[in-house]
Amino acid sequence: RALAAGTGDPTDLTGTQVAAIAGGTLYIDNVGAGNVGVGEDTLATYTVPASRLSTRATLWFEAAGTYGANSNSKRIRVYFGGTGGTAIFDQTVTTIGGSWFIRGRIVAVGSSAERTTVEYQHTGQPAALQYTEHTEALAGALDLLVTGEATGDDDIDLRTFVVGWTPPV
Repeated sequence: RALAAGTGDPTDLTGTQVAAIAGGTLYIDNVGAGNVGVGEDTLATYTVPASRLSTRATLWFEAAGTYGANSNSKRIRVYFGGTGGTAIFDQTVTTIGGSWFIRGRIVAVGSSAERTTVEYQHTGQPAALQYTEHTEALAGALDLLVTGEATGDDDIDLRTFVVGWTPPV
């Protein structure tokens, strides 16, 4: 929301000067990681500090990488709350090479209630959207992680992972 100059009321959008709600990037991982052999491997993790997400705050993330140039089955997942938490994104492909990109936003709607939207794209394919509602307890630290599951080394390669936060408005 914009804030009208001098009013202090976030619902008054009539002013000509506006202020932005603070927030920003919490974490960047540009090291990259690939899956190893058969099974699910963690490619990137960010631990959301306890109580970072309060009602109406949001956590956003972006992850991108490449697929191996083979027809192996490749599965990417994003979890909120670690591998024992909620799979907020789950996609399997047999893409031969190319790039992939995931963007998502987790909105806290209560102390243990979240709504998540995730957009996924990969080379030559239309975008896919996934929506989930879940109930992770936000009072404790929670892991946001990206995993890859395939059959050969580096079938899924994560090249960048960025996490940000927007405070409640």
